[in-house]
Amino acid sequence: MPCSPPQSAQELSSINQEFAMKKQNIISIAIRHLLEASQIVAPPTIEVSPKEAAAHHLLVKDDPTKFIRVGINVPEDIFGYQRLHGTSVYATGTAALILTRKTLVDAGVPPSEVALLTSQYVTLEKITLPFVLEFKYPKTAQKVAMQLRSQVKRVGLIIRHAPEHHGVAYCGTLPQENQPVPSPADPDDAYAVNEISIVVPTQPQDHMLRFGLVLPKAILKQRGWHRLETWRMAHSENLYGLIFREFFRGLLRLDIPVHFEKPNAEAMAKLSQQAAKVLNDYFVGKDLKVDSDFAVGRPKSKVGRSFNSYRLQILDITGFDIAIPWAKQQTLMPKELWEQLMYQGDYAPPDARGSGNFCKSEWPKLLRQLNDGPLPSIGTSC
Repeated sequence: MPCSPPQSAQELSSINQEFAMKKQNIISIAIRHLLEASQIVAPPTIEVSPKEAAAHHLLVKDDPTKFIRVGINVPEDIFGYQRLHGTSVYATGTAALILTRKTLVDAGVPPSEVALLTSQYVTLEKITLPFVLEFKYPKTAQKVAMQLRSQVKRVGLIIRHAPEHHGVAYCGTLPQENQPVPSPADPDDAYAVNEISIVVPTQPQDHMLRFGLVLPKAILKQRGWHRLETWRMAHSENLYGLIFREFFRGLLRLDIPVHFEKPNAEAMAKLSQQAAKVLNDYFVGKDLKVDSDFAVGRPKSKVGRSFNSYRLQILDITGFDIAIPWAKQQTLMPKELWEQLMYQGDYAPPDARGSGNFCKSEWPKLLRQLNDGPLPSIGTSC
């Protein structure tokens, strides 16, 4: 049964915000062309889960815009440890549309009316593109993950915890070429209009790294990607590869010359007092193993241990490696990260894992299962 409407506008806003933040893919389905009676019966907000092959009402409220808002819980498992998914916006959007159509029939909308809802009426509000990268050895995946964290801190991306994804989100906007990387923005300025994010699990899974690239509605509209139909041929047109290069690598500043700024006051405050002093000595060009306070008058063996201790703390908090001269690190291009973080194509699980895989090889089978019923079939290969 549908949930009862919230009692206040403030409560409704809170629920809608929570809904928008937690769903990996959000679409809108226009229903203005349906009969008024059907519009009244249709719930404006629906949450669907292909893992259960069912649709559930999240909440019901009056919606004068005549759109159904749908949150689809796919591919949420890419952030967990049970299942891996391929990359297909068209597949996930079509799955959400099919399940929504079935939900509307169950809610009392005549099948003849529901049959009018096709992909041409679907727009995308937010999408998460899952990218799975495989490496030959687990240690390579671990090393790339560590270098990625350092790069994120050096370029000043905002780091947010994402417990629902068992990981963290690296958030920011695309840089302007040849411009200094700014200090991290105010963490309270969350989900800016053009903000994109990369969601990363806390630990690599064996020899694989899994990422979720989140693109907001504003960017989708700017690029003409907000219509579901534009994604029908995305694989054959290599759209996912282009997006990986421009947005994933672009957010990390891997393909443009970048001049790194010193960490801001917020980052410096996270260092111990002595580590902050060491970092300031590093910025002015001192030989840390000779001229820093921890080195003067001490044996080389103790100086080396102290240096390594400060180095790890500074690297973890700021992303800068004090073993590399500041003059060189200001324009350092992470060569290994540049070589390893390349689009590897659509990931297909090595074994059959049911109907929840939205990769090219599994989608036709899933589509047949979803279309099973009295309504006309919709959707094609992706």
